[in-house]
Amino acid sequence: IITGSSLLNNLYANSLYSGTTLFCQHTIEKTINSNGEIGETMKYITTNANELIIYGEGTMNVINDYKPWQQYENSIQIIEIKEGVRTISSNSFKSMTQLQTISIPSTVTTIGNEILRGCTSLKSVVVATGNTAYSSDSNGVLYNGNKTTLIQYPLGKEAKQYTIIDGV
Repeated sequence: IITGSSLLNNLYANSLYSGTTLFCQHTIEKTINSNGEIGETMKYITTNANELIIYGEGTMNVINDYKPWQQYENSIQIIEIKEGVRTISSNSFKSMTQLQTISIPSTVTTIGNEILRGCTSLKSVVVATGNTAYSSDSNGVLYNGNKTTLIQYPLGKEAKQYTIIDGV
């Protein structure tokens, strides 16, 4: 479902795509393990660098806990959701026990239920500046946009205590 270098150049600036290998500007070579569609306008890639990259425009379609990247979910450590994605479906990343970091772009306006439930190694949720629906603090904790509701404290954090910000 990957159609040449132009598609991957949208994912990685200054990258080259050759067969199933992704060559990045910073001399990191990544091999694509799997790729496919998650809805009419959304796609995903898993790499040998234990990454899941989601891109496209609109809403992810993860239905009844079926995730097309399921065979790699116990090795994925990083999830990068690209600009253009507006909705993250419920249960999308549920029980991904090796997941450590997830990046949410400014375009996401809706996050479904339990997307990070059971992600016991999660250390950081990073929300892009400019996202008005969601935010994160310097500790990688997920809040709503105006930081009045704590949505997810990463389960893999080793801190013995955390002070919830004023206003929550």
